[in-house]
Amino acid sequence: MALTATLVGAVLAGRGQRGTPLEDAYSSLESVPEKLGPDGTTITVGNPHAPVTVHLYVDPRCPVREEFESTGAGPELREATVRGEARTECTLASFLDDRLGGSGSKKAVNALRAALAQGRFAEYHQVLHGHQPEEAEDG
Repeated sequence: MALTATLVGAVLAGRGQRGTPLEDAYSSLESVPEKLGPDGTTITVGNPHAPVTVHLYVDPRCPVREEFESTGAGPELREATVRGEARTECTLASFLDDRLGGSGSKKAVNALRAALAQGRFAEYHQVLHGHQPEEAEDG
C-alpha cells in the first residue's frame, strides 16, 4: 500500500508545473467524465487523453483500498483527475465476499454500476469509502 501511494504521488507530483493552465481541467469531481470499459467491470474517470493513467482494483470491502482512499494517494489522485492531469481506471471486484463470506462487495459494486448509469460513479465511490465497515463485516 505505501509503495502504491508513493508511486502515485511521485508520478503526479511533476504534472502541470509548466506554468500554463491546463485546458482539460474540470470544475469539480462531479463534472469529470466517466465511462464503462468494454470489459464491463472497468470504469474510467477523467480526461481520456490525460498523460497519466492510474489503474486501481477496487473491492469496496477492502481495508487497503480504504487506506489508499483516506490516507494514501487517493486524495491527490482525485485532485489530479479533476485538474485533467490523470485519469483513473477502476476495475470493480468482489474477491473478499468469496474469501470472507457474504455479499457486501457485490452489492456495493452493483451500486457503483448503478451510480455510473446516473453519471455519479466518482461521487458515490467517495460515499462508499466514507462509510466502509470493517473488512470482516458484511456491510
